[in-house]
Amino acid sequence: MIIVSHSAKIAEGIQDLMKEMAPSVPIHLAGGLEDGSIGTDVTRILAALDQVEGEALLLSDIGSATMNAELAIDMYEGSKEVAFFDGPIVESAFIASVSSGNDMSLTDIVEQLKQQ
Repeated sequence: MIIVSHSAKIAEGIQDLMKEMAPSVPIHLAGGLEDGSIGTDVTRILAALDQVEGEALLLSDIGSATMNAELAIDMYEGSKEVAFFDGPIVESAFIASVSSGNDMSLTDIVEQLKQQ
């Protein structure tokens, strides 16, 4: 899973919370800008995608984070299955982490998220 947030602190907080809920699920971050300021950057999202092993689910907070997550998926040239869900980021991260920790497929996780 990749958390795309305008704030590195928000992304880190979600990662910390999800480690408590599903410690075996890797959470990658694309929060804030390189200099630590608020914002999102497609290159940071693509770099996080490169770190993922297997399938990747992107979750974003608001506005341009959503736009940049979608753009990163469009720009991605790798072979990993990548999905995006636009919903409440904390709740979605919780559902996705627990489901992934229970070996649910990416497709099934996205379907489950759509029903929340």
